[in-house]
Amino acid sequence: MTVSLETIGKIFKDAEKKCIKACINTVNIQAASSRKEGIENTKKNFTIRNQFTEKNIVFTQCPQNVTNINQIQSEVGATKRADYLERLEEGGTRKPKKGKQLAIPTTLLRGSNESLIPRDKHMTKIRSQTVGKKKKTRSRKSNIVAEAYIANKHGLFFRHNKSIYQVTSFTKSGDNIKFDKKLIYNMKFSETKTPAKPWLKPATDQQAKEAQQIYNYQLDKLFIGV
Repeated sequence: MTVSLETIGKIFKDAEKKCIKACINTVNIQAASSRKEGIENTKKNFTIRNQFTEKNIVFTQCPQNVTNINQIQSEVGATKRADYLERLEEGGTRKPKKGKQLAIPTTLLRGSNESLIPRDKHMTKIRSQTVGKKKKTRSRKSNIVAEAYIANKHGLFFRHNKSIYQVTSFTKSGDNIKFDKKLIYNMKFSETKTPAKPWLKPATDQQAKEAQQIYNYQLDKLFIGV
């Protein structure tokens, strides 16, 4: 029994298509799995307060109509909106996007380390509700007392020692003045250093180790229907 060259050609062509499809399926599985594991790593390694981080870790599939094996690729990573994830992955310097000083919220402001900043305490709102910006005309101590008094009376915030406070109480008895304050934004730093704590590389490294196993299974599915 003989097989024509045309039939052999079709067999090889079909095999080539299935091998390419298996490659496409493999990189897409790797990207999806890397995203899933990367998200889990962020939850284990960092304080995650909402779903913003998870929603901005994404992957792009390789289209199923790719026919050139050299063009087969899929991607996984974070969007530009979550650019802090790159700094957490590789380490780096955090600088303010506006102004010269970082506004670092405190746990007292959040209520707990796991909580989001209340909307009415976002820095964009705090700036317009803060006393202590104008030129000082009295002694330092007198200015501090006057600004603390105004902040307490009008429910405003109080700038002191390059940070922002909320005055929680203000009492005056004769010449004795006492007030309590709590730090809500630390603004003493123009930058901070973030140590590298990879969350994506461990995920992609694991998928690289499993690449052959994934590919073999995809071939079996296409050729023998496992």
